[in-house]
Amino acid sequence: MIIIRILLAVLALLLLTIGYYLFSHRGKNFMIFKPETNPALSITLIIFGVIIGVEGLIGLISIIVFIPIFYGIFVALSCLTVGALTIVLSFFMH
Repeated sequence: MIIIRILLAVLALLLLTIGYYLFSHRGKNFMIFKPETNPALSITLIIFGVIIGVEGLIGLISIIVFIPIFYGIFVALSCLTVGALTIVLSFFMH
């Protein structure tokens, strides 16, 4: 059970990092995306940055509280959110 908690902590920290990265790059160019010139992309980065950051915090809280049902919900929600981010960002590719 400790290995699962460690892996979930790693996932939560990755989500916090991705959320911070998206939120901090809402006004800077990154990779092939240019949110400086596209306000819709900037808003999308703000929304997904906050959602993914909150998911990371929820993941850390669920590890501390130690309720196993939250582990499954956390992993499923994380997969859906990152998958949705991937699909939404594909619309902004030129």
